[in-house]
Amino acid sequence: MVHRATHILARTTAVLFLILLVAPFVWQTVTGDRFMRVSSGSMEPTYTVGDVISVRPAEGGELTRVGAEVVVAMGAAGGDTRYVHRVEEVLADGAWLRGDNNSERDPQPVTQAQVEGTPRFAVTGHVADLFTVSQEGAGRVVIAGAALALLFVPAPAASRAALAEKKQPAVQT
Repeated sequence: MVHRATHILARTTAVLFLILLVAPFVWQTVTGDRFMRVSSGSMEPTYTVGDVISVRPAEGGELTRVGAEVVVAMGAAGGDTRYVHRVEEVLADGAWLRGDNNSERDPQPVTQAQVEGTPRFAVTGHVADLFTVSQEGAGRVVIAGAALALLFVPAPAASRAALAEKKQPAVQT
């Protein structure tokens, strides 16, 4: 009985590994979101370093409400740096932003053209670390390999014998 439970656990783990690989792709395809890893403490305690945020695409008008969280791109060629901050002050052509953990607002205002979207949800802690590893090339290979290996764990001998009996035609006497 223990072998059967181990076999079921191996198969279940393999399926969970495959879901871990596929779910983010499906989420991005269905919602249009993209994932962003938090790399600074400017939004603590809301987001901490290592958290992964699902970023909903910008629809326009994200800079019109004080307190709204926005993900913006700064820098040349469409933005080399991306970060999430809150709208602190609305301007006629944009807004001033500030991180929750920052004592002063950002050095320059942003425009709607710089807004990439808004956070939908965050994955935190060890789950965020696992998610990040699962999205890197080497992590994907390891997880996929482990899933395939677990899928091919042989069934216990008793299960194979029972399956063989079901496949054998009944002998008429």
